[in-house]
Amino acid sequence: MKIDNFSYILKGAALAICGVLIAFFPNVITWLFYIVGCIIIAGSVIAFLGSLTGGDTGFMFIGALIGAGIGILIICLPHIIMINIPIIAGIIFGVMGIMRIMKARSDKTLPDKKTQNIVFAVILLVTALIFILNPFKVSTAIRIIIGLVMIALSAFNFYVAYAISQRNQTIQHDVIDVMGHTVDDDTKYLK
Repeated sequence: MKIDNFSYILKGAALAICGVLIAFFPNVITWLFYIVGCIIIAGSVIAFLGSLTGGDTGFMFIGALIGAGIGILIICLPHIIMINIPIIAGIIFGVMGIMRIMKARSDKTLPDKKTQNIVFAVILLVTALIFILNPFKVSTAIRIIIGLVMIALSAFNFYVAYAISQRNQTIQHDVIDVMGHTVDDDTKYLK
């Protein structure tokens, strides 16, 4: 039985395009957010202006305000992600590091576990400081890593599609009739 490899090719192409855009062309994604946000804001304004000719302007005004707010949020989303995500992650790593130090100072912890907890806590605290003090560099590094992982997943999907096509070529197209005789797939025996 042949297996369809089209879905793997499609996933591989989508992952490759997204990975390259995320890793190497972040401004394209930022501009897409800007365009989508502006379209939502323009649509809200047009819907409100269109409702002025009708009688229900109060409801449409609230809808237009909500739509414009969503559009502004979408426009600001790249900046929020770029700055706030590394800072939030840094705070989380810092809290985890402090908890590890408190756990290491506990009397119930074994001596070798204390050393492990202290080393891990120091690593977490240093990571937290890096995330908090350099959010732009951290977000850039994370973005590039995510893009490269997507490109690697794309290559894996293309490899799976290639392996499926190789497997499909080796499948024999013999048909076994009810009597157990093997008949070639060609119609020359049917004539």
